[in-house]
Amino acid sequence: MERTTDIWLLIRECNILLDRFFNELSLTYDVRGGTQGRVIRYLYRHRDEDTFQKILEKRFSVRSSTMTSIIAALENDGFICREKSNVDSRLKKITLTEKGIEEGLKMDKQTHALEKKVSENLSKEDVNNLSGYLITIISNLKEARKE
Repeated sequence: MERTTDIWLLIRECNILLDRFFNELSLTYDVRGGTQGRVIRYLYRHRDEDTFQKILEKRFSVRSSTMTSIIAALENDGFICREKSNVDSRLKKITLTEKGIEEGLKMDKQTHALEKKVSENLSKEDVNNLSGYLITIISNLKEARKE
């Protein structure tokens, strides 16, 4: 197979392979896959902070309607609860339930395994450089969407 130098194709292939690997790990760790799992992990890692829907939308680059559906599903399944904010009563703070905390701990282990596989055979310098490049690409794409 011919090796491509098209950055967007390489990133797309990485994304597809990461999704597959993540979903396979989800079965191994018996956790939620996809964005629901990533939201649980985010909430787990930021459980000492106030988290609102807008923060999650921005963090995961999804529309409000998409995040509303994700939050509703996680709430229906008992992973999260929404409560009024002490700062602004119009906002609903999103917190993990005990079930969500247990799931978050498993998600943390799963993503550690994923990170270990992704960075295998890369030096610390390679990882730092790659992270910088990807952050720049993400920034470029977000900026292009504003135009």
